[in-house]
Amino acid sequence: ITLTRVLAYFSLFYALLKAVAIFGGHWFWPNFILGIVGAIVAYLLFRVIRTADYKWIYAVICIVLFSVIRFYEEQLMAYIYNLLS
Repeated sequence: ITLTRVLAYFSLFYALLKAVAIFGGHWFWPNFILGIVGAIVAYLLFRVIRTADYKWIYAVICIVLFSVIRFYEEQLMAYIYNLLS
């Protein structure tokens, strides 16, 4: 239960961080896409919290997803930028 809440707030914070990066003049599309991913995950996790449908698989998927995103974030940002520019 606590892990799901931590992940939900982390996802929300990550989406807000990407929004601040966009307004700070950084690349729009890579930050927008990664911010949308964070917002979707935050929405889904807050929905899980509201319905009290806690399952470990949700937490594991989110941990793996954000671990991969954070580990490869620089390469992913450059790839998305080059792909969409």
